[in-house]
Amino acid sequence: MSKLIFDIETVGEDFDVLDETTNVGDIKATKELYDYWQNYINVK
Repeated sequence: MSKLIFDIETVGEDFDVLDETTNVGDIKATKELYDYWQNYINVK
């Protein structure tokens, strides 16, 4: 989990748009990002 958080923070600039575009969709967006980064980390 720490690895996941670290990676997201490292490339946080790419996700700035989420703050402005997700309100009700926050949980869904977070889940999609989590799944995406889990796959990304597993590939690496």
